[in-house]
Amino acid sequence: MPHVTKTPSLEEIRDYLLSFDRFGGTDNESLNYLKDSLRRFRDTLDMVLQVHTGGGKLLELGAGPYFLTQLLHRYTSYDLDLANYHGEEARDWEHYQQIEETEFHYAYFNAESDPFPYDNGQFDMVLCCELVEHLTVDPTHMLCECHRVLVDGGYLLVTTPNVLRLQNVEYLLRGRNIYDPYSGYGIYGRHNREYAPRELVHLLLECGYEIAQLRLADKYEHPLVLRFLKAIRSHWRDNIYVLARAVGEPRYRYPAGLYRSMYGAMRFPGDKLKFCAVHRVTSDNMVMGKNDVNHLGYGWYELERAPCFARWTGKEANAYLVKRGKPRALCVEASAGPLALGKVTVRLSVGERKKEFLLEGDSWQELHLELSDDPPPIIEALIITDRTRVPAQLGLSEDGRELGVKVRRISLL
Repeated sequence: MPHVTKTPSLEEIRDYLLSFDRFGGTDNESLNYLKDSLRRFRDTLDMVLQVHTGGGKLLELGAGPYFLTQLLHRYTSYDLDLANYHGEEARDWEHYQQIEETEFHYAYFNAESDPFPYDNGQFDMVLCCELVEHLTVDPTHMLCECHRVLVDGGYLLVTTPNVLRLQNVEYLLRGRNIYDPYSGYGIYGRHNREYAPRELVHLLLECGYEIAQLRLADKYEHPLVLRFLKAIRSHWRDNIYVLARAVGEPRYRYPAGLYRSMYGAMRFPGDKLKFCAVHRVTSDNMVMGKNDVNHLGYGWYELERAPCFARWTGKEANAYLVKRGKPRALCVEASAGPLALGKVTVRLSVGERKKEFLLEGDSWQELHLELSDDPPPIIEALIITDRTRVPAQLGLSEDGRELGVKVRRISLL
């Protein structure tokens, strides 16, 4: 069926989805899910149809239980790719699903930890519907991978429950808990972190998207008095829908309001390095303000944005890069900072290789350290300064930080 431009009614969507034997009247969980989500399906399809001009490729993350997949198959002409994840034990299963007369094979991967198994710029649209609230540690990874596989200007549609919905306000006023119950489906079967509209928009902007549309809508038919309250307080509505465009390159940002202790994810007791979050180290070129947090270790101060994105080290700091091909050298773009801070000697080291550099003034310099013939797959770069400078002690400002050297890029050449 060719794609349509007018969104079907709730009744048409319900009748169509209930016309398949697999819902039968015996699958109560699926029937209840459909009843609970019918308005969300309509609103999601409506936003897809707003930008769908015919043709193109669409990736649906978390496609099961395939209600939305059926609607996309019927009402759009997208070439569909599906993806699911049900736990590590299911990786070796056969991954396919029958939708009407079409058999769909779906990719199987963990969206918050695995690299997506798709080439750059492969999709015109990615759907991430009712998924982000189930993630446990790293929505930034998922959003940046979505950005990577989208064409330039391609659309990401994120839908998720609104943590500010009026039901939650009522629960808090009544002394009830608003957190999601534990699930028999495991850690990903529950809502681990719900979002307010503003913070979801902020996360998308930080990861390199432009916001095309933000919609807040109810999933249920509420009584008149509640509809009135939501008319004057729209942020109390049930669900968030954000349509965003991927522009430029993905940026691996970890906003402080959503993340904490990110450097600690790469260490365990005994202070020995362990890459338990190795998926976060994704590049051989770390640029401050773009993909820095997922490559940094210890010893770094907060990101500064002016006059360019950069971070100060303390006396000692480290960072990690992925080896691509046969790199010959490590390159660190660094500055000693304002002349009044004085000069500083910087020692770079990778394994047994070490080299010292003298820095003075706020001009940026490229520091090159030759690598061994066969460096490890994950390369640790260590930056040590001979001393630190404290602007407050020098009478330059009230800044009490112990500053080593300022860095804006670390890369392999």
